[in-house]
Amino acid sequence: MNKLTRLVVTACIAGVLAGGAAAGSAMAEGTQAPAAASTAALAPVTLTSHKDGAVIPEGPVTFSGTAEPNGTVELIDQLNGESIRNSHSKRLGFTTADAQGNWSYTYTAASHVLGESHISVHLQYGDDYAGASVLWGDPASVKAPTLKQTHLTYNSPISGTGVPNTYVSLYDKRETGNVWLNNALVDANGNWSADPNMARSYKLTGTRTLHVEGFTSADLPVTWTER
Repeated sequence: MNKLTRLVVTACIAGVLAGGAAAGSAMAEGTQAPAAASTAALAPVTLTSHKDGAVIPEGPVTFSGTAEPNGTVELIDQLNGESIRNSHSKRLGFTTADAQGNWSYTYTAASHVLGESHISVHLQYGDDYAGASVLWGDPASVKAPTLKQTHLTYNSPISGTGVPNTYVSLYDKRETGNVWLNNALVDANGNWSADPNMARSYKLTGTRTLHVEGFTSADLPVTWTER
């Protein structure tokens, strides 16, 4: 560092020190420091309709609750209990809370996968959320699942009927507890089909009971053979 550079640096440091001293003197004489940024918490998100255990009939349904005034609220259906915002979740829609923090949203999809689900409501891009476990559709109004065949083999799919747009799970019913075999989605026409790969793995043979569990459930007698 040459002599001229040392002089410039020294002058700059002196100026900074002088400015800091002046600022400190001004504050000592009563000048107020700048106000700190507000850290007020956002209003909590709530879901007042529908609550845990609610049965939601097919057709349009209105959800409502409260949130931060003028905040954007996102509604997510956590299918099969999966975590929020993942590939298995279904976004129902967005809405905006009014100036008093009240919000409502009407979901008008033509159809929804029936069965148990968890609705989560949260501010868009926020962490706070509320939720409720609900049942889409009324089990009392639908028929139990059926099988299209009672003679099952390891080389042919297991097929049957059920409530359209629902899932069914297949189990080998045992005294020690049901053993899972496979899952299947019931299509819009009420038909489902599943590969018997787990039945093949367990080498099921003879007359057994197939427990079909879904929106409604049934215990169905079947006969297993290798082919």
